[in-house]
Amino acid sequence: MKAHKEANWGTIGRVAKEKLQSDNDIKIIIQGANSQTGVGKTTLAIELCRWIDHNEWNADEKAFIEPQTYLNSYLEYPEGSALLLDEIGAGADSRRATSTDNVELSQGWQMLRSRNIATIATLPSTNMLDNRMLELADYWILVKKRGIAQPYEIRVNDFNGKIARKPLPGDEHISFPDLPDSDRDKKYLDNIKDNKVKTGGVKSIPYPEHQEKIENAEQDARQSKRNEIIRDLYQQTDMSYSAIGDLPSIDLTKQTVGQIVRRD
Repeated sequence: MKAHKEANWGTIGRVAKEKLQSDNDIKIIIQGANSQTGVGKTTLAIELCRWIDHNEWNADEKAFIEPQTYLNSYLEYPEGSALLLDEIGAGADSRRATSTDNVELSQGWQMLRSRNIATIATLPSTNMLDNRMLELADYWILVKKRGIAQPYEIRVNDFNGKIARKPLPGDEHISFPDLPDSDRDKKYLDNIKDNKVKTGGVKSIPYPEHQEKIENAEQDARQSKRNEIIRDLYQQTDMSYSAIGDLPSIDLTKQTVGQIVRRD
């Protein structure tokens, strides 16, 4: 948790926790400057989720890249949770405002506002975002470069409906540390996104097949994380193969645990 202590969340960190303690949800959108990739949007989102979440946060349970899965799972989480909706461009694209995914996501954001849950969403550019979702967001964060981001409060004019992004007082910025490549949550999300790219994306295959590929990618990522935990337990503790396999979160035979430990 050292990274959390080093991060400077300032106003947005304080307000997020206050809203969750006052029977409100909070929704935060993170974008890279000039629509850049690789500037740390997902890193910032992971760090912010860890900071906000009143419960233990991990990506395999609380991070999503499919909007429908996020909406279906939302009601299952306890108050004080933080959910990460990563790279939502396709599911929230303003050019697809009448698509089923888009309508369900924007309607979901409208209804899911009173369970004391935070949603942190990342996307390349808010130009891709349906205005209905931007209007329902509380904050927009622009990642200027790795480790430096500027938060803005979303303001909506009650008379003409125009949306404005207002810098926080004092031109406040967030400084956040990078995550190592070995960080389990980052690896989990990177694996899912890499597998999604390899499948050719949503438009290249029929929707049911795409869903199956995404589910398989998520399963592969969970299995990879489980195997890493097994190796760490064996190397860093005196637990036997049988003891590790008997753990409720593992539930594998001694032989399978041994194969995982010996595997490169």
